[in-house]
Amino acid sequence: MATRKRTASPKNEMEITQENTNTVEVQQEKPIMRKKQIDLDMLVPCRNVTDGRLVYKSRKTGLQTIWMSHGDIEYIDVGELLTMKASQPKFLNEPWLVIENDDVVEYLGLKHLYQRLVGTEDLDLFFNKTHTEMAEILDRIPNGTKDAIATRARKLIEEGILYDNRKIRVLEEKLKIDLSLFEK
Repeated sequence: MATRKRTASPKNEMEITQENTNTVEVQQEKPIMRKKQIDLDMLVPCRNVTDGRLVYKSRKTGLQTIWMSHGDIEYIDVGELLTMKASQPKFLNEPWLVIENDDVVEYLGLKHLYQRLVGTEDLDLFFNKTHTEMAEILDRIPNGTKDAIATRARKLIEEGILYDNRKIRVLEEKLKIDLSLFEK
């Protein structure tokens, strides 16, 4: 709403017009996104995704956790996973182990990384895919998973299970390794 005020000055009989405008700001409340609270003592299943033995020694407590082979599950508390993320991030970022609890994955900020792991949860199922599917997956996965796939490919070639030349060629190109040394 605009108002006008007229004043007359004694020296010159001129009119001065003043306008006041009132503006009202409307603020929309945005929903506040808060991190879900997680109990730091909660035990969480963590799966080994390397192709062999994996050993984690806590720098905080000295506790040693050992996964004997691919797919083994050990339970670690959330507080220890936070310590792992800060002191030895390769375990979670490469990843050498996968946390089997979606809330904890989101709490630790690993959701974007885990979305790239689709298709490599079970390495044997990965090798059953077509060579084009394998190439697409290999383009987006982290280095730690690529290392596990390379090791598993070598074992499968030595055992005579992986013999498709197209798949071997894709693995060699994407992983930058020479698998011909292991062919029978």
